Amino acid sequence: DKTHGSTQSVETLSAIANQLTCELGVCGKSAREQDDVDALDVQESPIDQRLRYINRVSLVVVLANTAFMGITLDISIDHWQRHESPPQWIQTAEISFTVVYCIEMILRIVIEKKQFC
Repeated sequence: DKTHGSTQSVETLSAIANQLTCELGVCGKSAREQDDVDALDVQESPIDQRLRYINRVSLVVVLANTAFMGITLDISIDHWQRHESPPQWIQTAEISFTVVYCIEMILRIVIEKKQFC
């Protein structure tokens, strides 16, 4: 009975998969043609493309800022122990990251408009 149930489940899943492939427009196509069709290949709007690009750039900036914070913390601790001010380039870089984050926010507001909130 377990084998019959498993076979029936596989047949059901196979039928669902066939139905989905037909709905995607690849029903009756060769294996090579089916390989050329990606089930997740959906046309993105220009707004979605820009947002995806902004997300990627933002990720790189956040990772760079995280590494920068670790490095500057180490440098700043050494300077504070000697009762010195941290180097000026640290503050300049921190301001630069803040400006980049502000530009990102402005771009998101301009691109997304009412969907931003």
